[in-house]
Amino acid sequence: MKRIEFKGNYVKDENGDITSERNIQSVSHVVIKGWGCNQETHKPYGFNFELIDMDNNQLFDTTHNVWEIEDRYESYWNRLNDLSSGWRGEGIVKVIDVYSLEDFMNKYDTPTKREELLETIDRDVFKSNLETLFVKGEEILKEELV
Repeated sequence: MKRIEFKGNYVKDENGDITSERNIQSVSHVVIKGWGCNQETHKPYGFNFELIDMDNNQLFDTTHNVWEIEDRYESYWNRLNDLSSGWRGEGIVKVIDVYSLEDFMNKYDTPTKREELLETIDRDVFKSNLETLFVKGEEILKEELV
Protein backbone atom coordinates (compact mmCIF):
# COMPACT_ATOMS: atom_id res chain seq x y z
CA MET A 1 0.00 0.00 0.00
CA LYS A 2 1.10 3.53 -0.73
CA ARG A 3 0.52 6.61 1.36
CA ILE A 4 -1.24 9.18 -0.82
CA GLU A 5 -2.41 12.66 0.10
CA PHE A 6 -5.93 13.33 -1.16
CA LYS A 7 -7.70 16.67 -1.24
CA GLY A 8 -8.40 17.78 2.30
CA ASN A 9 -11.37 19.49 3.81
CA TYR A 10 -11.32 23.24 4.17
CA VAL A 11 -12.14 24.41 7.68
CA LYS A 12 -12.89 27.89 8.98
CA ASP A 13 -11.38 28.44 12.44
CA GLU A 14 -12.70 30.69 15.21
CA ASN A 15 -10.90 33.70 13.66
CA GLY A 16 -12.55 33.13 10.31
CA ASP A 17 -9.31 31.91 8.72
CA ILE A 18 -9.67 29.04 6.29
CA THR A 19 -7.21 26.18 6.55
CA SER A 20 -6.99 22.77 4.93
CA GLU A 21 -6.99 19.54 6.89
CA ARG A 22 -4.60 16.98 5.42
CA ASN A 23 -6.14 13.76 4.15
CA ILE A 24 -3.43 11.11 3.91
CA GLN A 25 -4.55 7.53 3.29
CA SER A 26 -2.77 4.24 2.74
CA VAL A 27 -4.22 2.84 -0.49
CA SER A 28 -3.54 0.02 -2.90
CA HIS A 29 -5.91 1.36 -5.59
CA VAL A 30 -7.31 4.70 -6.71
CA VAL A 31 -10.17 5.54 -9.04
CA ILE A 32 -9.61 8.27 -11.59
CA LYS A 33 -12.62 10.12 -12.96
CA GLY A 34 -11.72 11.60 -16.32
CA TRP A 35 -13.38 13.39 -19.19
CA GLY A 36 -12.23 13.07 -22.76
CA CYS A 37 -12.69 14.36 -26.28
CA ASN A 38 -11.26 13.64 -29.74
CA GLN A 39 -8.01 15.52 -30.51
CA GLU A 40 -8.99 16.36 -34.07
CA THR A 41 -12.72 17.10 -33.84
CA HIS A 42 -13.00 17.94 -30.12
CA LYS A 43 -16.16 15.82 -30.06
CA PRO A 44 -16.70 14.82 -26.40
CA TYR A 45 -16.32 11.19 -25.36
CA GLY A 46 -17.81 11.97 -21.95
CA PHE A 47 -16.83 10.72 -18.52
CA ASN A 48 -14.89 7.56 -17.73
CA PHE A 49 -13.66 5.94 -14.54
CA GLU A 50 -10.46 3.92 -14.31
CA LEU A 51 -9.20 1.74 -11.47
CA ILE A 52 -5.44 2.13 -10.94
CA ASP A 53 -3.34 -0.42 -9.03
CA MET A 54 -0.93 1.84 -7.14
CA ASP A 55 1.27 -1.05 -6.01
CA ASN A 56 1.96 -2.47 -9.47
CA ASN A 57 1.64 0.39 -11.98
CA GLN A 58 5.09 1.84 -12.69
CA LEU A 59 3.61 5.07 -14.01
CA PHE A 60 2.58 5.95 -10.46
CA ASP A 61 5.40 4.34 -8.47
CA THR A 62 6.79 7.64 -7.11
CA THR A 63 3.56 9.61 -6.71
CA HIS A 64 2.63 10.92 -3.28
CA ASN A 65 -0.54 12.96 -3.83
CA VAL A 66 -3.54 13.31 -6.12
CA TRP A 67 -1.99 16.18 -8.05
CA GLU A 68 0.98 14.02 -9.08
CA ILE A 69 -1.42 11.22 -10.04
CA GLU A 70 -3.46 13.68 -12.12
CA ASP A 71 -0.36 15.04 -13.89
CA ARG A 72 1.01 11.59 -14.77
CA TYR A 73 -2.34 10.25 -15.94
CA GLU A 74 -2.99 13.25 -18.17
CA SER A 75 0.54 13.34 -19.59
CA TYR A 76 0.31 9.63 -20.42
CA TRP A 77 -3.03 9.92 -22.26
CA ASN A 78 -2.43 13.32 -23.85
CA ARG A 79 0.68 12.57 -25.90
CA LEU A 80 0.24 14.56 -29.07
CA ASN A 81 3.41 13.42 -30.85
CA ASP A 82 4.03 10.00 -32.31
CA LEU A 83 6.27 7.84 -30.18
CA SER A 84 8.93 5.48 -31.49
CA SER A 85 6.45 2.66 -30.84
CA GLY A 86 4.07 4.22 -33.33
CA TRP A 87 1.41 4.72 -30.65
CA ARG A 88 -0.57 7.93 -30.86
CA GLY A 89 -3.47 8.72 -28.59
CA GLU A 90 -6.60 9.94 -30.31
CA GLY A 91 -8.16 11.59 -27.29
CA ILE A 92 -7.54 14.48 -24.97
CA VAL A 93 -8.10 13.54 -21.34
CA LYS A 94 -8.73 15.77 -18.33
CA VAL A 95 -8.76 14.32 -14.82
CA ILE A 96 -11.79 15.53 -12.91
CA ASP A 97 -11.12 13.76 -9.61
CA VAL A 98 -9.01 11.08 -7.93
CA TYR A 99 -10.60 8.93 -5.23
CA SER A 100 -9.26 6.24 -2.98
CA LEU A 101 -11.05 3.03 -3.95
CA GLU A 102 -12.70 2.92 -0.54
CA ASP A 103 -13.99 6.51 -0.80
CA PHE A 104 -15.31 5.86 -4.31
CA MET A 105 -17.12 2.69 -3.27
CA ASN A 106 -18.58 4.45 -0.21
CA LYS A 107 -19.79 7.35 -2.37
CA TYR A 108 -21.67 4.91 -4.64
CA ASP A 109 -22.64 2.36 -2.02
CA THR A 110 -26.20 1.58 -3.13
CA PRO A 111 -27.65 0.19 -6.37
CA THR A 112 -29.62 3.43 -6.83
CA LYS A 113 -26.51 5.64 -6.59
CA ARG A 114 -24.68 3.36 -9.00
CA GLU A 115 -27.55 3.43 -11.50
CA GLU A 116 -27.71 7.23 -11.30
CA LEU A 117 -23.98 7.43 -12.02
CA LEU A 118 -24.24 4.95 -14.90
CA GLU A 119 -26.99 7.09 -16.46
CA THR A 120 -24.51 9.99 -16.73
CA ILE A 121 -22.13 7.91 -18.88
CA ASP A 122 -22.58 8.33 -22.64
CA ARG A 123 -20.44 5.60 -24.21
CA ASP A 124 -21.29 1.91 -23.77
CA VAL A 125 -17.64 0.96 -23.34
CA PHE A 126 -17.33 3.47 -20.47
CA LYS A 127 -20.50 2.07 -18.86
CA SER A 128 -19.01 -1.40 -19.08
CA ASN A 129 -15.76 -0.13 -17.50
CA LEU A 130 -17.71 1.37 -14.61
CA GLU A 131 -19.79 -1.76 -14.03
CA THR A 132 -16.58 -3.82 -13.97
CA LEU A 133 -14.99 -1.31 -11.59
CA PHE A 134 -17.84 -1.75 -9.09
CA VAL A 135 -17.46 -5.55 -9.13
CA LYS A 136 -13.66 -5.51 -8.96
CA GLY A 137 -13.67 -2.77 -6.32
CA GLU A 138 -15.83 -4.85 -4.01
CA GLU A 139 -13.52 -7.86 -4.49
CA ILE A 140 -10.40 -5.81 -3.73
CA LEU A 141 -11.88 -4.25 -0.60
CA LYS A 142 -12.99 -7.69 0.68
CA GLU A 143 -9.47 -9.06 0.14
CA GLU A 144 -7.91 -6.13 1.98
CA LEU A 145 -10.13 -6.78 5.01
CA VAL A 146 -8.78 -10.32 5.37
